[in-house]
Amino acid sequence: MLKKKIGLIIALSLVMLFITACGQSQKTLTVSTFKTSAKQEQENIWKNFDEKYDLKIKGEFGTEDERLENSKTGIDVIELTQRYAVRGNKQARFKKLDFSKLKNFKLLSKEQQQIARKTNSIPYQISVLGVAYDVNRIEQFYSWDQLWDKRLEKHLAIPDISTVFGPEMLYIAQGHYQRKQVTSVFVDNGLIDANPTFSELKKLRPNILKTYEDPKNLIKMFQSGKIDVAVVSNEIGEKIQKNNENVRYVLPNEETYLSYKMAAILNDGQSKESYRYLDYLIKANKDNLKKNSTFENVRKIDYTFLNKHLTNYTKQWNEIIE
Repeated sequence: MLKKKIGLIIALSLVMLFITACGQSQKTLTVSTFKTSAKQEQENIWKNFDEKYDLKIKGEFGTEDERLENSKTGIDVIELTQRYAVRGNKQARFKKLDFSKLKNFKLLSKEQQQIARKTNSIPYQISVLGVAYDVNRIEQFYSWDQLWDKRLEKHLAIPDISTVFGPEMLYIAQGHYQRKQVTSVFVDNGLIDANPTFSELKKLRPNILKTYEDPKNLIKMFQSGKIDVAVVSNEIGEKIQKNNENVRYVLPNEETYLSYKMAAILNDGQSKESYRYLDYLIKANKDNLKKNSTFENVRKIDYTFLNKHLTNYTKQWNEIIE
């Protein structure tokens, strides 16, 4: 009897040790990502990745400034917009990528591969800036220059300069200025000529009802008639269009403004699954990434230049807009 009890205890102990060992051996990956896209990320990417590779992804969320600043806290992979990826790489926060470990790297275009090599991060999703407008109030929207139309007084919403596409408003203002200069030749070098740009921004100010950080309220603002036009990303514009039959989302005829979401492996990242995750991101978003070949007249943006001057630009922006 005693021998049976001892045998049972040993057997149970072995089972517990096995269960504990299995729990401890489960692979993990900590990803720092956008709070606004957390739900979509978890449903479309993380869940499938977890199941395919039998691991657990842990999420860290917050603003890009917060997440980049706190990137030494045991996080493996960080997801950022292109501007912040340029900043993070310049600050030497990322591991130097070995692209031979990414079998799906070949799915990226030559331009996307070049961006990856320059930033030690991989582009995995494209966002493009456009215009949502109420067709009952505006017959057709086709040009960025229409943002300055006096009929839009107090009926325009634009992204704040602190947002992903906020700085692009400076390039839009500069483009508007250049198109009025009949005799000048515009060189698209990705830089900003501050004086004429902010002069045009001042002229735009009477039309601006709202500068938004969170675009959630824009749907209600269109429905209530408070705004007729909003400068928004394609994700937001398509959502507004879906929720309001009177709203159309378009890309103006002149230059196109696009930005990538990027993913990098942080210096302190310990997970062996980081490369696998980056590779998975490329494949999961391959159809989205192919869109870059469908856009014409893509405006060049020098993010190194922009990051260097953004503090000063933000100060000038606030003096005009606030």
